[in-house]
Formats: sequence, structure tokens, C-alpha cells
Amino acid sequence: MGNSFETQRLTEDRVVSQSVHCERRENSSQPLYKSLTVNHVKVCSWSPNGCCFVTAEGAKILVWDSYLHTLLGNLSHAHQVKDCSWSPDGTQLVSCSDIQVDIWSMISYSRLFTLYSHLSLVTCCSWSPDGTKILSGSIDSTIKVWNTGSNSTMITLKSHLMLVKNCGWSPDGTQFVSCGDTYSIKVWDAASFLLVRILNSPYKVRCFCWSSNGKHIVSGSSTDKIIVWDIEKSSILKTLSSQPNDWVNSCMLSPDGTQIVFSGNNSIVVWNSQSYTILVAYCAQSKWGSSCCWSPDGYQILSGSVDSTKTIIWNFKKIMSLVTEKIVGKNEGIGQWNPIISQLLNNEHVPSSLIKSLKYFMNIPNIENEIRDSEAWANEFCRKQSDLKKAAAAVIRMY
Repeated sequence: MGNSFETQRLTEDRVVSQSVHCERRENSSQPLYKSLTVNHVKVCSWSPNGCCFVTAEGAKILVWDSYLHTLLGNLSHAHQVKDCSWSPDGTQLVSCSDIQVDIWSMISYSRLFTLYSHLSLVTCCSWSPDGTKILSGSIDSTIKVWNTGSNSTMITLKSHLMLVKNCGWSPDGTQFVSCGDTYSIKVWDAASFLLVRILNSPYKVRCFCWSSNGKHIVSGSSTDKIIVWDIEKSSILKTLSSQPNDWVNSCMLSPDGTQIVFSGNNSIVVWNSQSYTILVAYCAQSKWGSSCCWSPDGYQILSGSVDSTKTIIWNFKKIMSLVTEKIVGKNEGIGQWNPIISQLLNNEHVPSSLIKSLKYFMNIPNIENEIRDSEAWANEFCRKQSDLKKAAAAVIRMY
């Protein structure tokens, strides 16, 4: 793991390197998913240029090559890592563990600075879009804004009565948001550091993400409810239902703003952000899906879990091409459907999960016996649904 290899990904040549990655990924035959053996992932995050990603496992952050899926580096902490965030140029990473906030070089994989000011466990951190500030939130109920030039505290905000669970900047950096394990989301002005509005939720808020235009926020809750907010009006635009009895632990808008991915206790779900409909869902995620994020090009989704030994990289572009091109687009009936079923049934990872998912989503009884004859089952399934698109989407949910 030489410095030349690391620097090639995280210097001024990073854009060229990423374009090569994207071309290879698009033009080669890639699997629908890749599993990495990583234990108890609390956080995962792609670098801004997409050349690498990080997974927080216990007291360390692992750095991975995003195309080769090989380990590049290890950022060791003394305590469990709670959160991390990339600098806009991808050369540094901020992380939080115990009562400290650490800033790391992502070229040398070394600690540059440690920021102390919180009185209790730091739970979240976020780098501003212009790279000049860092947010951190803590169990001590405070939010701190740090100046990255002087590595000093600019201000301490004390509006929360309990712990601060999440914080994050708007895409243009003019506002930031914070939430605790309560029924509200607080919106702050980034120039004056004043609390400008409070979004009162009917459900406890666990996570949120901004829309690309900064006008909306999507929040996940400790129930199966997902809320789309109009920030200017401080009102609810839409309430969505995820999987029953499934907490929403993490969410992120796709780079083009057209999809939202949610990670729940036992599922990964992708929604269309315009029509508010489910595109695909994977229900065999381990019992607590803790994190999820998009690659910067929108091709892949990274998902992690705190009770599993697997972190999964999903080839979202390929999954959707199977739905739209091979199934929905041609609309030629069972001839286009059956090869997909056969491929699924022959995959060692799929059968039990496929059975579980189809029963879960479509409530079809006695599928264990019927599934042995894939063609007969597929015909019956299509007749029951009377809509080839629904049938295709149901199967692809588990692929």
C-alpha cells in the first residue's frame, strides 16, 4: 500500500481516476452485489469523487478501493466511532468517538488534529460544503460549530434538551439541521447561528437527508413512517410507509435527486422521490441495517449493519436495468420474465430470501411448494397481479 497508490486517488488527479472507474464499471460485467466481510458497521460513506469509501467498524475506520474492493487503510481510534464525514475535496475526513472530534488525512491515513470541547459522547459530525466549518453534536445536548482553519470552536448551540443524534448541512451551506431522539427537527441559519424554524414530527426522528435544491428534508422515524418536509412552510408534504415494524435508521438522496435510499432494521428500500413509490427493496438485510449511502455517480449503494459480518455494495444501475429493460420495457409476457426467475432460483443467496420477500410484499400463501416449478409459478403470479411490472419489481426486490 504505497503512497503513490494512495495519492493517485486523492490529489488533483482524482477526477481523472474516477472517470476511469466509472467507465470500467459501466462497460464491464459487474455482479448485482458484492459482499465485504466487515463486522458491526455503524457508518459508511463514499468519498466525494467515488474512488474509495469508508466503513466504521468498532474503534476503527476502514478505507476501501471502490472498484477493486480492496483495503487501502485503517484509521484507528481509542473508542467506538459514531460518525464520519468527508471534506468537500476528499483529502480529509472528520470522525467522532468518545468526547473528541478527529480530523484525518486521507492521503497518509494519519490523524491531523483532535478537537476537544464536548463534555460527553460525540454522536454526529458533518463537514460544511465550502470546507470551512464542521458541525458536531453530543449527548451533552450541544451542537458545536468548528472553524477548520484555526481548529477552534466558533460557537456552541444549546437548543436541544436531550442528546443530539444527527446533524447536517444544506447543499448550499446556508443552513444546517439537527435532531435528537425526539419529535422535532431544528433548522439553523449558518450565518447567524440562529434557530430559524422547528419541524414538529408526529414520530420520533432517527435520521434525515436534504433534497438537492435545499427546499425539502426527508426524515425517517422509529416507526415505519417516512416524512417529506417543506422547509419554508415548516409543513409535511407527504408521509410514506416503509416496511411494517421497521425502524428507519439511515437515509440518503441519490446524486441526481430522483431516488431516496432507506436502511431499516431488516431492509434496504429505494423510493422514487417524485412519485413516492418503491422502486426496489431488499428484505434479507440483517436485523439492524444501520447505514446506507449512494456512490457519487448514483450507480451503487453501500449498506452496512451492526449485527452482521457483511457490508454490501449494490449495483443499483444494473438492478434497475433488469427491471426496466428486460421486464417492463419489452412487456412481452412470461418469456421475458422466466429467465430472471431461473437466475434468481439458481443463486445460492436468494431462495430463502426470495420466498420471504414475496410472501412479505405480496402475501402469496404456500409459495414454498409452488416455487419448485418456476414457470407455472411465474404464470400464476402474473395472473394474480395482472401487471407484469409489479411482478418484475417484486422479484427484483430480492436480487
